Amino acid sequence: MEFAMIRNPLDQLPPNEFDEQKAQHLLQRAGFGGTKNQINALADIGLEKSVEFIVEFQNLPEKSPIELEAFDKDIMRPPTQSERQSFRKLRESGDESQLEMLRQERQRRQRADRQQIAQMEQWWFKRIVGTSKPLEEKMTLFWHGHFATGYRTIEDSFHMYQQNIFFRENALGNFKEDLVRGIIHDPAMIKYLNNDQNRKGSPNENLARELMELFTLGEGEGYTEDDIKEGARTLTGFNFEDDAFAFRARQHDTGTKSIFGRRGQYDGDDFVDLIFTRRNVSKFLTEKLYRFFVNDLPHGSTKESKAFTDRLANLFKRSDWELKPVVKSMFLSKHFYAEENLNSIIKSPIQMIVQALRSLHTPTREKMIQTLVVASDIM
Repeated sequence: MEFAMIRNPLDQLPPNEFDEQKAQHLLQRAGFGGTKNQINALADIGLEKSVEFIVEFQNLPEKSPIELEAFDKDIMRPPTQSERQSFRKLRESGDESQLEMLRQERQRRQRADRQQIAQMEQWWFKRIVGTSKPLEEKMTLFWHGHFATGYRTIEDSFHMYQQNIFFRENALGNFKEDLVRGIIHDPAMIKYLNNDQNRKGSPNENLARELMELFTLGEGEGYTEDDIKEGARTLTGFNFEDDAFAFRARQHDTGTKSIFGRRGQYDGDDFVDLIFTRRNVSKFLTEKLYRFFVNDLPHGSTKESKAFTDRLANLFKRSDWELKPVVKSMFLSKHFYAEENLNSIIKSPIQMIVQALRSLHTPTREKMIQTLVVASDIM
């Protein structure tokens, strides 16, 4: 009696089927498109070498090294101790003229910071257009959307810049150890979700809730409201000082917490470890990567796509939360290049604009960049 072979949803595309059309598809999904010469070059070297070249971007030369010193980190710096003392004395004495001068200085700094965030947006846009590592920038965009923050709430351009660098440095790193553990120590995220107000006796639940609901597990998947409350207690004292993470030991709740049915004197890092014991983590992120890279149309959810994401989720967990094996398997798979997954993603404004510029080698000028940045809503 003969048994039919059951096809693995992650089966690789046969090498002889990787042609110019599929090379173009890979360049569009793993980056922002490519020129005719770039498409032909990938088709010539074949599927495996193409995916290796794109995913192992750390081996490529860096066109524009990132420098923290590229922007002013002190526009929104906190006041010094002597400045705080002077301000306190002025308030006590009721010196309105001096107080008004301080308010005007504060407003001047805020205007300067708004100008700097606009400069940062233009810097990032130009970097995306000119990068030799398109997947690195594509993943930076992905994490910017996944760990959603916004300048209007944070009001510190340098913190947004630091976060952008953090996403890029860990673009294809370890989801648990690099990205999730890193984000609870990130000043921009701490400010955005009010964890600077999270202290013993008066916990703020925002970061704990979003950590599970939006970043790791999905809404209502594998946690309760009590887990959120107890998770918030683990994150008490997780704060920042100027541009760096700061743990405020006096504000931290050292008491016993009960999370996912486990009890202990957990802190925020323990909370991350506990979250990654839940079954839904691998499923949640691989499905999101699937929608970002493969198919995000309403009819894109099929038995085949579910089988594909289930296998990816298993691979993700077996790989101990490393992203590269997942992304490589996705780009090598026959499913990725299937007819139903071509033209199956609604491009964001930034994707459309950059793809046109990169594919057509369109020259960009400063005035044009300013207009396109506004249109793409990059930060």
